[in-house]
Amino acid sequence: MRFIVTKIIYQKRYLILGWFIGVLGFTILMMYFFPVFKNGELSNSLKGLPPSIEKIIGNKASWTTIGGYISDQLFALRVPMFIIILSIFLFNSFIAGDEKKGLTETQLTLTNGRTRLLIDKVVAIVIIVSFVMSAVLIGIILGDKIIHYHYALNTILIICTNCLLLCLDFGLVAFLAGCLFGRSGIAIGLASVYAFGSYLLSSMVGSVSYLRIPEKLSLFHYYQNNTVFIAKDIIVLSVFALVCLIIGILAFNFRDIKTNS
Repeated sequence: MRFIVTKIIYQKRYLILGWFIGVLGFTILMMYFFPVFKNGELSNSLKGLPPSIEKIIGNKASWTTIGGYISDQLFALRVPMFIIILSIFLFNSFIAGDEKKGLTETQLTLTNGRTRLLIDKVVAIVIIVSFVMSAVLIGIILGDKIIHYHYALNTILIICTNCLLLCLDFGLVAFLAGCLFGRSGIAIGLASVYAFGSYLLSSMVGSVSYLRIPEKLSLFHYYQNNTVFIAKDIIVLSVFALVCLIIGILAFNFRDIKTNS
């Protein structure tokens, strides 16, 4: 396993560094603006916004405390959006993408079977995405020092973990589609549509009451971007990831591998 994992990480070293620096810089920049939003007049102009819009930009109350600002302005949409894109890209690149390039058969000679190859790739992707997510944690800590505020480290860790799990779940949709069909277009399309549809449902459910039942199909329904820890939501996200992983591995093991596309 070590060879495949380290090889993938080495191959993507510049991408990893670029994403880490980008996410770190974005997080510090967002933290730097907190005093401006808290003490400025902008928050007063946002009164009375519909719930669907507040889901995106937050409400006035979320700008008065550092915890509310981090929860709504960073973790409600912006950080998940970046990490979901990265997660979908990586899972597609190393599953359907490698098969499209004809690399999968070669890679199989370096491992003990298809299952081992997939697990190696998943481990490498989880390490990469977790490393990039750590940039958010570091950015918040550095941002706190710059603006002279403090937010509990254990709380940040909990929110980051929840966000990481959500983002990996959407990536595993691309993994599942890639294992089932072996086509990049289908993998990216299904994962992207599900991610966008999930967020759309969750953002509209406050305004449209009849969406409450279908909204439970959205992964954002189980995502906690605040200090509240709900174990059953974490279990749902974890089970979703496990189901995608198991079905994907089974499908990949019984499907003919394409050498070109």
